[in-house]
Amino acid sequence: MWQDSILDNTITDNDEEGIYIANSNDNIISNNVFTDNGIGDNSHYWNIVINSSQGFTITGNTISSTSTNPSDYGINAAGNNSSEDTIIENNNLSNLDEAIQANGYYYGYGTMKIKNNIIDSNQYGIICGRCEV
Repeated sequence: MWQDSILDNTITDNDEEGIYIANSNDNIISNNVFTDNGIGDNSHYWNIVINSSQGFTITGNTISSTSTNPSDYGINAAGNNSSEDTIIENNNLSNLDEAIQANGYYYGYGTMKIKNNIIDSNQYGIICGRCEV
């Protein structure tokens, strides 16, 4: 497994995901700005996807859409081997279809913590299984 750090970027107007990380440990995604990602072919993609990974931190990011009918999504952290050090906090998510979708339990691991996020003007706020919100 690899460790990834993605810090201080502006990621905008991509057809699919802004960031996609898979099969990694202890990822850090922090202080990035995401706008209008994931609306390329009328499918729905996420600004941030963490898949099949363990122990990650997503913090201090701003994720938004400028669309009047947003179809892009914020953070997808479903299907991960999450542990006690897995956290989504201090992010600002606005004007999206879904802000956060997370599943903190997969193959017997621990609880995912989701706290202190600003979630405003989205169709869905937080969709979560086995999370501490």
